[in-house]
Amino acid sequence: LEALHERMVWAGIKVEEDLLSRLLLASGVPSATLEAWLKNPTVENWMVGGEVKNGPVFDCSRSCDTSTFKDSAIQYVRATGHCQYWPLVSCTYDSGSRPRPSKTPTPSRPQSAQAAKPKVMTILHFNDVYNVEPQNKEPVG
Repeated sequence: LEALHERMVWAGIKVEEDLLSRLLLASGVPSATLEAWLKNPTVENWMVGGEVKNGPVFDCSRSCDTSTFKDSAIQYVRATGHCQYWPLVSCTYDSGSRPRPSKTPTPSRPQSAQAAKPKVMTILHFNDVYNVEPQNKEPVG
C-alpha cells in the first residue's frame, strides 16, 4: 500500500491506473476507503494471516505480498461493513445470434448499501492459452 502511495507521489500515477488499486477495487474495496488508506490512517484489527495488527495501515501492511495484502484488505472492509458488491452478468451465445445477458445471484449486501443502486461489472472470459510454442498440429501456438 505504501508502495502504491509512493508510485502516485513520484511517478504521478492515478489510483485508477495502478494495478494494485484496480485489483482492490475489483475485489470490492470502495474507492473512498482506498483513498483514505493512502493517507496512512490508524486501523484496528487488521488481519495479516492469523495475526491481528493495530496502527498506521502502512505499518500493518508493510511485510505483505500482493495476495496477502488483498486478502487482508478484503477481510478488513467486510468486517467493517464497507465492502461493495457488483452483480455478475454472463452472456449466453447461440450460433449466429447476439449475446443474451443473464444475471447471476450476488452475495447479500450490507443493510446500509441496500438503497444504493448496484454497479454492474461485465466479465468477458477468453479460454486460457497453453502451449504457445510453434507446433505442426493443434494447438499451433
